[in-house]
Amino acid sequence: MIKHLKYLIIIIISISSYGYSQTINIAAAQMLIKQQSFDEFANDMNRLTKQAKDQGAEIVVFPEDNTVNLIDDLPWNKQSIIKLSEYYSQTRNLIANLAIKYQIIVIGGTIAKNNKDKISNTVLVGLPNGQVIENDKIYLTPEERNVGYNKFGKNILVLDYKGTKIAVVICYTSEFPNVSEQLSKVKPDIIIAPSYTNDLYGLNRVHTAMKMLSIQNFAYGIVVGMASGLDKQNTQGVDGVSQIIFTSPQNKAFKLNHLNMGNFNKEDVVVEKLDITKLHQARKNYDAFPNADIKYNPTLSTKLVSITQ
Repeated sequence: MIKHLKYLIIIIISISSYGYSQTINIAAAQMLIKQQSFDEFANDMNRLTKQAKDQGAEIVVFPEDNTVNLIDDLPWNKQSIIKLSEYYSQTRNLIANLAIKYQIIVIGGTIAKNNKDKISNTVLVGLPNGQVIENDKIYLTPEERNVGYNKFGKNILVLDYKGTKIAVVICYTSEFPNVSEQLSKVKPDIIIAPSYTNDLYGLNRVHTAMKMLSIQNFAYGIVVGMASGLDKQNTQGVDGVSQIIFTSPQNKAFKLNHLNMGNFNKEDVVVEKLDITKLHQARKNYDAFPNADIKYNPTLSTKLVSITQ
């Protein structure tokens, strides 16, 4: 996996808008895992997007692997991943149509994309003008690699919206230190991690990783995942564990610990107004901003001391 690190770059997409927004309303939509036809899946996506829009959201974020609902009754293997990829064009069109219909940016979750047996886990972002941005997951988990995903993304997606830089890192990718290092070059204001975790350990890793990304980059953070369609409280042997979280840089200008959290392991939509002006003002007199302060000691080495007994 290390061989992929040197290729990691950032791709910035500018989204046309008018003026500079002091605040941005972002919705995180937590979905239930369950077998669905495409029409049933599309209806849920439409319902949750409308719910987000009705609450004033400008952007709605869906979980990683939300499209797995289309193959949830199949064994988790390469054949089912290839079957899922057959829904790629339909899903892409769905995301585009939702963005146009509700005039909202739809970070529409992820789906398998098969290009001559090179299979990626690809996020689809729909814009109100009908454009769809595609970006492949950079770091695939061991489980993903075992079931047939074999194409690694090379770009960190950053959306430039109303003067605000919004980075999108898919689940496991948020846990890698070189991702934070690359993000420091663009100073993101918001970092979003669509996620799918199937136990409490995975959920805690992604939440903790996002908290660290928020601190290191002095940014807001968002994690949203897929909730179990089985027992909501028994988190052993279930198909998903999730809880929406909005994080802050842990600066005295913001609430301690987290800005907001959703319901544990249930369908949920949480809308949070993120104050970008406040964020930029707080950066001027920061208590801690690691990716800004790394310049004071950029070259490090290790010092190994052997202790004899």
